[in-house]
Amino acid sequence: KEAPSSTTHAPACTATASSGTGGFFDLRPDTAHPSEKGKQHKTAHAKDYHARGYDYGKNFTLNICGAVVDPVTEVVGVSKSQWANVSAYYMSHGSIYSIGSESMDLVSRGRKLVLQYTG
Repeated sequence: KEAPSSTTHAPACTATASSGTGGFFDLRPDTAHPSEKGKQHKTAHAKDYHARGYDYGKNFTLNICGAVVDPVTEVVGVSKSQWANVSAYYMSHGSIYSIGSESMDLVSRGRKLVLQYTG
């Protein structure tokens, strides 16, 4: 008979600091969700985040722990069935390039939280 486990798994889009300080990150309130027509938005964010890539010469559009709110199409190198899962992208010469797909698995490195966009 196996002993009961006391290990609990963190909810999606949360992480505990790996530095041993007990820090807890919860990015669920920061995830942008599309608002329903005619209804007031329940969360703080109804639009995608935009970041300037000063070092890269490109501007980035992203969401946290979810796909981007404004749908993307014709994403270079991504199959049509996966366009709805794109969580971060940039545009270059009129084409859309995915940085990665949605992920709710956060990774902490010491005191820092790392958002990984993969795919």
